[in-house]
Amino acid sequence: MQPAAVVRQSGRQGLVCHRQDLSSQQSGIEATADGHRGNGNATGHLHDRVQRIHTREGAASDGNTDHRQGGEGRHHPRKMGGTTGTGHDHTESFSAGRLGKRHHFQRGAVGRQHPHLHLNPQLPQDRRGRFHGRQIGITAHHHGHAGKNCRHEKDRQDCHRLPQRPRRPDLMRRITDVRLPAPLGSETERPHWIGLNDEGRIVEIQPQIAGETCPGSSWHGDWLSPRGVDLQINGGLGLAFPELSAADLPRLIALLELLWADGVEAIAPTLVTCGIAPLRQALAVLHQARLQHQPGRCRLLGAHLEGPFLAEARRGAHPIEHLAAPSLEALDHRIRGFESDIALVTLAPELAGADTVISALRQRNITVALGHSAAKAEQAGQAFEQGVGMLTHAFNAMPGLHHRAPGPLGEACRRGDIALGLIADGVHVDPTMAVLLQRLAPEQLVLVSDALAPYGLADGEHRWDERVLLVQNGTCRLEDGTLAGVTLPQLEGVKRLATWSGAAGAAIWGATVAPRRVIGTAGTLNDALVGQQLTNLLRWSQREGELHWACAA
Repeated sequence: MQPAAVVRQSGRQGLVCHRQDLSSQQSGIEATADGHRGNGNATGHLHDRVQRIHTREGAASDGNTDHRQGGEGRHHPRKMGGTTGTGHDHTESFSAGRLGKRHHFQRGAVGRQHPHLHLNPQLPQDRRGRFHGRQIGITAHHHGHAGKNCRHEKDRQDCHRLPQRPRRPDLMRRITDVRLPAPLGSETERPHWIGLNDEGRIVEIQPQIAGETCPGSSWHGDWLSPRGVDLQINGGLGLAFPELSAADLPRLIALLELLWADGVEAIAPTLVTCGIAPLRQALAVLHQARLQHQPGRCRLLGAHLEGPFLAEARRGAHPIEHLAAPSLEALDHRIRGFESDIALVTLAPELAGADTVISALRQRNITVALGHSAAKAEQAGQAFEQGVGMLTHAFNAMPGLHHRAPGPLGEACRRGDIALGLIADGVHVDPTMAVLLQRLAPEQLVLVSDALAPYGLADGEHRWDERVLLVQNGTCRLEDGTLAGVTLPQLEGVKRLATWSGAAGAAIWGATVAPRRVIGTAGTLNDALVGQQLTNLLRWSQREGELHWACAA
C-alpha cells in the first residue's frame, strides 16, 4: 500500500499585535506607530500639545516634572496614548497547524528553538529605523518635528520610557526523562525533556545533558509518540469499506471512534477489488464521513484502492471476477470525480498498460504501491523509477526474497527509499522474517493492520461480500484456507514487533512516524509532535517485558 494525503488538523490562533491598536481608556492624544507617521495634521497636533505641556509645566512648577538624570522635564508616559508593554511593532501571528500542513511549530528539528516559541520575544520597535534604537515598550509616539531641546535630538535617549515592568513568569512546564521513538540503529535511549505551554501543547523538545538534573515531572524513561496512522485497513464493526452505503454512516462514525480509542489517529480506508458501482458509492460515503470529522475521532485520509489492476496469480482473497487490465479508461470509470478522495492505489506494475496508469496517478498526486504482483526485481526497479513508492504488505502476494531472485522486496531494500508495509501479526509474516526486514531496512518499515470487517467483533464466522470469513485468534481466512487479513488493532502489531526484536522505540516509530513520512505530513518526529496537545499523543511503557500504551495526558 501506499498513501498520500490528508491528515489531522487542529488550529490555534495566537497573539496578534498591531502598532495602531490604541487603548480607548487612555488619553485622547492620538498617535501612529506604523512608521509612516499617519496624517500630518495629527502628528503636528501631537507635537504642539506635547510642547505646550513641556512649557506650561516647566514654568509653573517643578513638582509635576519628572527630574530624571539629565535634568530635562519629561511628560509622564501614563498620560500618553498608545501601546505599552513588550513593544511589538509589527503584526505577528501564529497558529498550531494541522496534520497535513506544516505550521510554525513544525519547522524546527529536535533540539532547535523556533522564534515563535519564545514566550518573551525582544523585537525591534521598527525595522526601518524610524523609532529610536532604545525605544522599546513605550507609547506609540514619534517626535517627527521635535525641537532641539528634546532629549531625542540631543543624545538619542528616550524621554518617555515607561518604568521597568517585572519580568513575565515562565509559563512553560516540563516533562523529563522521556524517550523518543526512532528507526532501528538510531538513538532511542537518550532522555529528553518536553516543554509544554499553558494549553498543554508541546513547544520545545530538547535532549537532556548526561549527569545534569533537569527540573520537571519525570516519565522515568517512557516513550512519547504521536498516535498511529494505518495505511491499510479494510473495515471494522462488521462494515467492509467496499460495501458502504449512506445508511452505514452512523456505524462508520462509531468505527472511527473505536479506532481513536485504539490509539489510531488516521486511516487510509482500503477498498479491495470490487465492482465499479459499489466502489464509487463507497467513495461517496467516505467523502461525506470525512466532512463530519470531530475531535476524539479517527480521521479519514484519502482512500486506498487495493485493486483492481492486480496479477491474477497473486490476487490472494481478491475476487477474480472484478480484476481488470490497467488502462486509462478503466481508471477513469472508477475514480472520475473522486481523484481528490484517493490517497493510494496498489497495482501490479508488470501488467501491460500499468506504466500509463502509474503516470496518470502520479500526475494526480496519488501515491502508487506495488502489491499482488508477480514482478521480478528488474520490473520492480522500473516501476520504482516511474514513481511507485511503496510495497503493499511486504512478503505477502509477491515473490519473496531469494538469493538468486531478490524480487520486488530485494530491489526495494537495495534502493532504500521505498516504504515497506508490514503486517506484524506473526501469521502473515513469521516473526523472524519481520525482525530481519526491520534490520535490513529500518527506515523503510511501515506497520499496517490489514484489519477486515470483523475488527472490533468477536472471533467466529462472519460474512465478507458473498463469502464466509472465519476468524480465529484475530486471523481471518476464507473457507478454502486463504489468508485474508486480521482483526487486530494496528498498535497490537507494534507490541508484537517490540517483543520479537527487543527494540520498542523502533517498533513505535514504524506505526506512528513512518506512515506520516509516506503521506507527507511529517518528515521528522519533531514535525509530528511540536504544536500538538499532549492529550492527543501516546505514552508507552514497558512492564515485565511487554509494551503498553495509554493517552499521554
